[in-house]
Amino acid sequence: MRIGIDERVVTYIWSRKRFKRELRTTDGRTISVISPGQPQRAGPDFTGAELLIEAEAVRGDVEIHVNASDWYSHDHHADPLYN
Repeated sequence: MRIGIDERVVTYIWSRKRFKRELRTTDGRTISVISPGQPQRAGPDFTGAELLIEAEAVRGDVEIHVNASDWYSHDHHADPLYN
């Protein structure tokens, strides 16, 4: 099932931390966005994002997609910029 929201809208929401409710991982852990990272034009959408997943600090790059299947349809799985 495809979701009918523009990826640019989701990117805007992420960059400004405009979440209507708390974020959770697919296994139910709470995510707090400390910093959304720096926007990029090539490679991941944001680099250097800082998150707390439960009590664990995580830092890394973020790629925004509305549909999980877009990761493969955009060939990110085969692109070294995303690993």
